[in-house]
Amino acid sequence: MEIKFRRNNLWLDYKHAIFVDGVLTYRSARIMFSFLRKLKLWKITDEDAVIRMHQKAYSWNFKIIFPDDHILNVSSSRWWYTDFKCIVGPDLYEMIYHRNFYFSLFKNKQQVAAWTFIPDAADPALFDYKILADHDCDAELLIIFCLVTYNLPDGAEGNFIQSKKFDENWRPAM
Repeated sequence: MEIKFRRNNLWLDYKHAIFVDGVLTYRSARIMFSFLRKLKLWKITDEDAVIRMHQKAYSWNFKIIFPDDHILNVSSSRWWYTDFKCIVGPDLYEMIYHRNFYFSLFKNKQQVAAWTFIPDAADPALFDYKILADHDCDAELLIIFCLVTYNLPDGAEGNFIQSKKFDENWRPAM
C-alpha cells in the first residue's frame, strides 16, 4: 500500500490532500488559532465524519477522537527520543522517528510501514509524505500516525538520540 500526502501551505494554515494507492481518499487540516496543535481528518466520501487530533498540554501526547467518540491516546514514549506508542485493541503500535525525516511503524515489534518527507523542488511551500506499508494495514490508522509525527517541533530532525536505526532494506509485504 502506498499513501501520499500533498501539503498546501497557506499563510498561517496548512491542508493535506491524502492519496491511498493513487486515489484521493482523505483530507486533513490544521485547526487555526489554537495554542496546542489540533488537526482534523475526514474521508472525501463522508465529510461529516471528522477525526479530531488534539495535542495534550505540556507534552507531545495526542488524543485522537473518532466520529463515534472512540478515543485513542498516542503518547511520546521517551522525551529524549521522538518515539510514540499507541495501543489499539490487543496491538501495540510504535512510531520511531529516525534522522533525515525517516519514520518506521512497528505493530507488536514487527515493522509494518515506513515513511519519509519528500520536498517539492518546484515549490518549497508544497511537499509530500510518502508511506509504504504492508497491504493489510489500516490506511486510516497509518494516516493518523503520520499526522502525529508530522507535528513534531521544528528542528526535531537530527536533534535527538535515535532509539533504533532506520532499516533501509525493509520492504512492505504485498
